[in-house]
Amino acid sequence: MSGYDNLERQLRESVRARRASARRRRSRRGGLLALIAVVAVGGGVATAAQLTGGTTPRHDKDDAHRAARRAIAEAADDPACVRPEPSGPHAVTPAGTVPYGTLNPSLRGLFPPLAPDAEADAEAAKQRIHGPVIAGTPRLIHAADGLKVLLYVTRGDRGDAPRDPAACAAARSAHLARDRPDPTDPVRVAAQRELDTALDTLPGLELVWISAGGGGAGIPVGHGHPLPAGLVASGGERYLGLAAPGARTVTLRGARVHRTIPVKARVFAFKLGRGTGAVTLRQRAADGRVLAHEVLRR
Repeated sequence: MSGYDNLERQLRESVRARRASARRRRSRRGGLLALIAVVAVGGGVATAAQLTGGTTPRHDKDDAHRAARRAIAEAADDPACVRPEPSGPHAVTPAGTVPYGTLNPSLRGLFPPLAPDAEADAEAAKQRIHGPVIAGTPRLIHAADGLKVLLYVTRGDRGDAPRDPAACAAARSAHLARDRPDPTDPVRVAAQRELDTALDTLPGLELVWISAGGGGAGIPVGHGHPLPAGLVASGGERYLGLAAPGARTVTLRGARVHRTIPVKARVFAFKLGRGTGAVTLRQRAADGRVLAHEVLRR
């Protein structure tokens, strides 16, 4: 199971916790919390720690995740953590753009500034965008197998973020401290680390969005988390990836697969039917050197 599969599972668990809190609030005053979707395939409070894993023992990691999730649910009614009430079918889709100059310098190689692209801007506008789009980043890339990949970047200060992200983070930490009073408790330490990297309370975070045909992912960048190189999203027979700098092609090799996929603007995408067995992907430079590799369908 990939890190993004784990993230989707954890996001869905967080959604269930928030929905329970929303039902309690609705019974008191008729309100309903707007749910966020940090990654295109799910919703809830995701954390950068969930993407990177760590060295915490598995049982402690599970306990820490449950403790962090409980603290988030308990703090959901805190005034600082209240989110804007929904109004209309696209309530969690704040409009607007911010200047290209705000883009994280580490992303400027992947996103050289482009003149406005009406088609790409229109496609981005159809997405459930969670924050202002950085101008000059939306682009459509015509990849292999007829796939049209949409790529753009949003700022992390979403219109549906908690009312006061810093105070909300503090409220969550306070609930965790009440639930687990011992500050040396390794579960509390790991849970606090997860709370500290909650994507909805990290200031200045940026999300790289990649999608094709409705399926894709939002990848957090910043706060020490670099852009990954490899497959980042899949849906049905579609696979989407970001290539390492300098990669020109991706070769697919397996018992029933032998093909080469072009890399365009550091993006690669392809379709792969069922029943192929394990397939090794190798990202290659122009001279054939392997820059990165991974195995799909082990």
